Amino acid sequence: MIRYQPDTGAAGLVALEPNTPPYRHHAHCTLVQSAASHSMRRVKCTARKVRLSVLCSILIASIVGLKCSLLKCINFVHERCSSDERIHVAFSSSSSKDQLKALCTAMNSLIAHLQKPETVTVHVFTSHSNLQGVLNILDCYFPVDSRRAIIDVIGVEESAQHHSFKVRSQNDGRLANAFNFIRFRFDDLLPGVRKLLYLDTDVIVLDDVADLFHNNLCGKTKKFISVAPRAQTMNRMLNFSHPIIKKTEIQPDQTTFNAGVMLLQLENWRTHHIGSILMFWQELNDATALYSHGTQPPLLLTFHHLDVRDTFDPTWNVDGLGWRSLSKSELENAKLLHWTGPRKPWLKSGRYVQYWQKFYRSECHSSV
Repeated sequence: MIRYQPDTGAAGLVALEPNTPPYRHHAHCTLVQSAASHSMRRVKCTARKVRLSVLCSILIASIVGLKCSLLKCINFVHERCSSDERIHVAFSSSSSKDQLKALCTAMNSLIAHLQKPETVTVHVFTSHSNLQGVLNILDCYFPVDSRRAIIDVIGVEESAQHHSFKVRSQNDGRLANAFNFIRFRFDDLLPGVRKLLYLDTDVIVLDDVADLFHNNLCGKTKKFISVAPRAQTMNRMLNFSHPIIKKTEIQPDQTTFNAGVMLLQLENWRTHHIGSILMFWQELNDATALYSHGTQPPLLLTFHHLDVRDTFDPTWNVDGLGWRSLSKSELENAKLLHWTGPRKPWLKSGRYVQYWQKFYRSECHSSV
């Protein structure tokens, strides 16, 4: 692992030994957890080889167990957050040219709005094969002599054998990107982190994320995530004609949330093996079409019950910039803009490009 340090010396990068706490597992990562891992018990699903009736039995039992497990742990006491807690933010991106443009621009907007950058660590998961190229671009955006936030760059081995999930969607392959699925494994990949803010790379941050971080999932909460409410309904993603979906308590008109901006309570994830549950849903979907799209539906299936998740101010995830027209008030009040949809701001067909270009530095990408 390479960790950026808020160091004003000549050496801008500090190479950590593999056993350096608290990120000793970051020196080498793969997209699928090892069977020897002690922090998550991977559910081994042989869904492709068994009948649908057996799958239903397995899943129904899991749903009942998950519901009981999650709801038993709920306490409805809302505690104040400590403003002294270190802020952890995570991005995940391949090292393609467009993805690096998105990643660095999003990070630039995030760091530009921090009032106390020295209290923030940004974890960046990217391709191990082009790690040095990523580091060079980040050095351009965030020069060593002015860097105050810590930037952790974690190289991940990307291999076809580690990612073979089916994504049933008309999108152009964006949802099938292996790096989208890393969000399922943060509890394992960041063992020293209690609470984490995950951001997609197609965002621009317009306010200090300390406000979001320190006012949600506070204290000893037993909830698992905090997200922005969304008007879109479950029937847009889940296959309600499927017997497995019918066995859940989810209603077709139940509202969803967007998984591109999430606060995660990782201690609770570890206790209840949430990463394994998410992978279980994904493996079942490989065998039988439970849903369309990529990482969003497993999260909806796992956290559909309102008692296991919190919500935050929707101005922290004003989405749809890549496909719809936004009102003037939406744009003016937004604390975070999110280009969900196909027309990303770095593309020729991009929408609302002027907001994104404020934080994009073309000179940092000229040699890539």
